[in-house]
Amino acid sequence: MFKFLKDDNLYSNSTNQTNTDSVTTLPVGSQSSVSNFQKLFVTDLHQQIISQVPSSTYSATPTGKSLRYVKVNQLLRSHLVQSDDTVKRIHDATSDLIPGVYEGGFKIWECTFDLISHMEDGSKYPIDKTTKVLDLGCGSGLLGLFALSYGALVDFHDYNPEVLNFLTIPNVILNHQDEGIKSCQFFSGDWKSFHQHISEYKPIHQFQYDYILTSETVYNMEYLPALYSLIKQCLKPTGIMLLAAKTYYFGVGGGTKAFQQIIDDDKALESEILKVFRDGVQREIIGVRFRR
Repeated sequence: MFKFLKDDNLYSNSTNQTNTDSVTTLPVGSQSSVSNFQKLFVTDLHQQIISQVPSSTYSATPTGKSLRYVKVNQLLRSHLVQSDDTVKRIHDATSDLIPGVYEGGFKIWECTFDLISHMEDGSKYPIDKTTKVLDLGCGSGLLGLFALSYGALVDFHDYNPEVLNFLTIPNVILNHQDEGIKSCQFFSGDWKSFHQHISEYKPIHQFQYDYILTSETVYNMEYLPALYSLIKQCLKPTGIMLLAAKTYYFGVGGGTKAFQQIIDDDKALESEILKVFRDGVQREIIGVRFRR
């Protein structure tokens, strides 16, 4: 199933996404419809998870910031999540991805740590209480948690509502309790449904961000056009998307180069390689802005 490394079983360096009128929450134990946009809310379940499932700490950096997270291997065996049909399929799967069902959100992929490391220099990427951040394809939410630790207003999005319900929201509570959670929103669904919801939302600036942070979301060529359209919709005119991903994903054809080609072809945005990691499979951090 999951190819975990390190003793907490959450990290991976495998080489190979306030209006409540039109959104729904996902009851525990239900079968999700992951293609549909949903907004999720904090419930008693999330407090139960952090009180009953062990957690660990990632010491982010020279800044001394630490991020706590629920241990996924123990979470997936917990009676709190075992009644959920999708979680059962994930737990029994032999792959990190189940197309159309699960997109890997219960793992932290290595590029997440690349991006956190890159952002540690606050002079490059200033964040304060007025900064709006979207953690896109958030999984455990570490990128958003990093921004939240500087006081940002953070929206978390993942393909799977189960990931948000059982992992992301508990992690936010674990790190920031009641005050931090007030600065957050949680959305699930595929790129197209999120884009459609934003297009219909008024005022639209509620879904425009200073930073869009995303890690390893460009692995599948089929998904890249919808992701690009969503970025154009969500990014403020002065904002920046920071993407951490492998240069090329063998077997599926995606990667930073493929995504940059879509950007170049459209000409509305422009991209820049900010950092390259050559240990193991080559990885990059890409900055994406509107053309000036």
